[in-house]
Amino acid sequence: MLINKMPGAEAVMQTVSSDGGFSMGGVMGVGTKLMAAGLGMHQMQGVTGELLAYAREKLGEDAVGEIVGSIPGLGQFI
Repeated sequence: MLINKMPGAEAVMQTVSSDGGFSMGGVMGVGTKLMAAGLGMHQMQGVTGELLAYAREKLGEDAVGEIVGSIPGLGQFI
């Protein structure tokens, strides 16, 4: 699992979960929060691309393809 290969990710997930985090609104909810923080679509695409590049390095192309395919709306950010 990707989260296990990212240093510090477990702590972030616990914080996000306790704050009501990503479960509210899925990818679109995250996008809304990032825009509210001042990121534009181009910047969000950059962040998503970097995250997916890291995931490909750690998990491989097939696993990342599965992840991307299983998240509705993610394709518009990459």
